Formats: sequence, C-alpha cells, structure tokens
Amino acid sequence: MAGRAAADQGAFWSFAAHLYADQPTPNSGTLTNDHLVGVAQELGLDAQRFHAAMEDEATLDSVQADVDEAIGLGVTGTPTFFVNGQVIVGAQPTEVFVEAIERAAASSR
Repeated sequence: MAGRAAADQGAFWSFAAHLYADQPTPNSGTLTNDHLVGVAQELGLDAQRFHAAMEDEATLDSVQADVDEAIGLGVTGTPTFFVNGQVIVGAQPTEVFVEAIERAAASSR
C-alpha cells in the first residue's frame, strides 16, 4: 500500500530504495504507518496525500488485483521468474535459467 502511495506521487523507486537502505529489525514493530509517512516526508512527498492513498480502498483493490493476478499465474513466492511461459520460483542456480532460456529459444525456431 505504501509503495503504491509513493508511486502515486512518482516516487516508488526512491521510496523503495530508502526502505531497503534503512530496514528495521524484523518483527520490531517499527514499520508502522507513521514510519512510512515519515519516510514519504523525508523524500519530499505530500504526506497527507501519501497517507490518504495508503488508506484508500481503491489502493487496496489495486494491490489485491495484482496479488490475485500473480496467484493466477502461479506465483507462490519471491522471486518468481517467467521464461516463455515456464514459471521458475525462488533463487535458482544460473544453469536453471540457462536451460529455460535455451529451451525457449529452441522452441521459437
């Protein structure tokens, strides 16, 4: 929801980069709405607009639609890759991708 709210102001990537660069300890309870709004403010976003977008039912519906689409495509984890219709879930050795790409290339000839 916060990422979508940042994207509404053209700042998804800077918002995401800030969160990844300054990650709280897992399960610390510090990744709150107030914290996210604070990050938006640090980035120069309109904090009221950001907060309203995070709370907006339309934002939730949009995020849920993306989740539903991903599930429908076979996404069960992160990362997930698609190579010519083949779903590859999880961090895989390079060989897995090379084989999938070579199969896809061979089938297109």
